[in-house]
Amino acid sequence: MSNLQSYLIKSNLPISGMHWGVEFKAGVAVTEDVTLANKLIRKGYAVTCVSEPKEQPAPAPPATPAEPEKTEEPEQPAETPAPKPAAKAAAPKGAKKAKKG
Repeated sequence: MSNLQSYLIKSNLPISGMHWGVEFKAGVAVTEDVTLANKLIRKGYAVTCVSEPKEQPAPAPPATPAEPEKTEEPEQPAETPAPKPAAKAAAPKGAKKAKKG
């Protein structure tokens, strides 16, 4: 599919009828022929683009599931594991040991 634009052509005279292969009414015509539009610009006609290019629709993004997939996690045990025995309390750093003697 090609990118078509419409061009509004205005003559400096209020001409009507078929001229340059397009139908003029009161000095105004419309064409989608870019080559003709450029030629008429060189001949002194006022030519303006009146529509955006008609492009092919962008491809649709891939379908996404309604709910994100859940990764299976290992099930938590029903019972809480028994606490480990407390480690012996360590002396604070910088504490000096008592000397024997």
